[in-house]
Parts: sequence; C-alpha cells; structure tokens
Amino acid sequence: MRNSLVKVLWRDIIGTAGWEKAEDVEPPIFESIGWLVQKNRHTIKVATTKDEKGHYFAIHAFPRGCVLGIEELGDGKEADGKGEGGKKKTRRIKRR
Repeated sequence: MRNSLVKVLWRDIIGTAGWEKAEDVEPPIFESIGWLVQKNRHTIKVATTKDEKGHYFAIHAFPRGCVLGIEELGDGKEADGKGEGGKKKTRRIKRR
C-alpha cells in the first residue's frame, strides 16, 4: 500500500472558547487524498504533491487515533501518467 493513492477518513480535534454546551460540540470528520508515504504505530503520513523525480512534499501527518479508515484509490501511477491503477481496496484501521 505504500506510495499508493489513498483517501484518509479522519476525525479532527475541536476546541471552543464560548458558551457552547457539551452536547453541541462534536469533532468534525474529514477526508484527505494523497500518496501514502509512511505508516507506523503512531502516525500515518500522506503527501499531496509529487515532483517529476518521485519526491513527495506537502505532508499531512495524522495521529493514528484520529484516523477512522484508509481507502486505497489505486497504485498512484494513473496520477503521474505511467499506467493504469489497481483495484480499489478499502481497509479499516483497528482502534485500540
């Protein structure tokens, strides 16, 4: 899955400084798309930019506890014009 094009489903952290009641405050859920460049026990890193030499930039580092799931969109080659992508795979991250 490394360097595959992926969609990361993640829950953000939110803080308030006003008069909001606890039941009115919920962490939002977002989707981010990019190349999976690194994954370990604590962090999942996705790059949104890749140069012609294959170097990755614009890294988003997600704490693993915030990640709800990762969907593989392809092998990333279709994005750089070098071939057709693989089959679409969905993988859920186990929560501790």
